[in-house]
Amino acid sequence: MDENEKQARRGVVSALAILSTAFGKEMPDEQIDIYINALYDLAPDALEHAVESIICHERFFPAVATIRQAALQDDDRLSGEEAWAFVCRRIQSVGRAAGTKGLTDETKRAVDSCGGWVALCGSQNPTGDRIAFVRAYAASAARSDRQLVERPRLPRRLRTAIAAIGRGAP
Repeated sequence: MDENEKQARRGVVSALAILSTAFGKEMPDEQIDIYINALYDLAPDALEHAVESIICHERFFPAVATIRQAALQDDDRLSGEEAWAFVCRRIQSVGRAAGTKGLTDETKRAVDSCGGWVALCGSQNPTGDRIAFVRAYAASAARSDRQLVERPRLPRRLRTAIAAIGRGAP
């Protein structure tokens, strides 16, 4: 286990201590180990934000999935409905000339799921387009969130060898 992983695991222990205190829950060591193994890959600031949010919004001690969801939630990202409203305003104000330039990747993928920008501009089925857009936007946002966490892990032997080289060992 390298130093970064140790530090990340300590951060999860700290977060669990705060949650345990806030919710008045004692956790057995086995349960703590499960939470640590499931959460140590999260960024420390995202985990801290998740703990603060959970304390303010949850009534009971959170499951791992609740903590991960709160940590991965991007407060700056538009909801699917907000993104749809933005696209509709853009179509109304600029029309076909606007295109998808400058839109987020999630919004571009959602527009593509509706047949593309030009098709969306000329559509006669705004309700169906809205439903398709919002679903595609949510799926794209979830995919982006998963990619934030999923990072390739080197085999332990290789990580140890790299660490040894970093310390000047042959």
